[in-house]
Amino acid sequence: MKLKLVQLESKYSFEMGKLQNHLFNDYKINWLDQVTSTMNIVDSKIRSNCLDEIVVANYQTDGQGRFKRKWHSPLGKDLLLSIPMKLNLNQLSKLPILISLSICKVIVRFLGSEKSVKIKWPNDIFVRGKKISGLVIRATKKKSRVNANIGIGINVNSSMRDFLKIDSPATSLLNEIKKNSDRQKILYELIRQISYHFNQPYANCFTEWKKFLWMPKNKILLKNVDHNQFNEIECLPIGVDDDGLLIVQTSDGKNLKLTSEEVTFQY
Repeated sequence: MKLKLVQLESKYSFEMGKLQNHLFNDYKINWLDQVTSTMNIVDSKIRSNCLDEIVVANYQTDGQGRFKRKWHSPLGKDLLLSIPMKLNLNQLSKLPILISLSICKVIVRFLGSEKSVKIKWPNDIFVRGKKISGLVIRATKKKSRVNANIGIGINVNSSMRDFLKIDSPATSLLNEIKKNSDRQKILYELIRQISYHFNQPYANCFTEWKKFLWMPKNKILLKNVDHNQFNEIECLPIGVDDDGLLIVQTSDGKNLKLTSEEVTFQY
């Protein structure tokens, strides 16, 4: 199914609001039934210099998260998509913050409250301690520009039975608000929120992002990725710097700044 953004705006803008700028005006939406992974499709399109098509899928046979983890989602229930974006190099470090904040705002809009919505650094969205959304970003540098592939999954209409095979706590909008939600409406609101936050002063967005950020108060194990090997480091999270890098203190008192590509949490 091919969609134009103007169609979604016409359908949902009265209830959700109009798009905030022209960031995605030239984009098409290709809503597919089944794919291996929306990330793979957008990767291929980026290699062909096609960066104006958002790919959405009803089902992925090989959905992907960080560190090549599997993203599980039943057929036709959740919002699974990848968005290509052409950015300046200095925008890349800001991208996870702007996108995760935008996802938070979407979840809050449909839940009707932001009290239980948290970001687990770097980019997982939780509601009442259960994962509802995830984000993965792949980027390729091209001279002074960056082509980014932004993969987003939001649990929309999955039931708790759909999560039985997942080994970590998960939830969905259906489980939280006890009714099904329109995935096209959620897609429109997501694009609207991303457009809005890209049009705001970054300092304001960063301050708001930090309000959603959940930081463990006890020591954690960081699995440091080194040549595809995981080295466990016990440390205490201290906070994040202005670029969103995680600041931790190791057992010998050293402070480290870590990127999302370097570590995975073990609580």
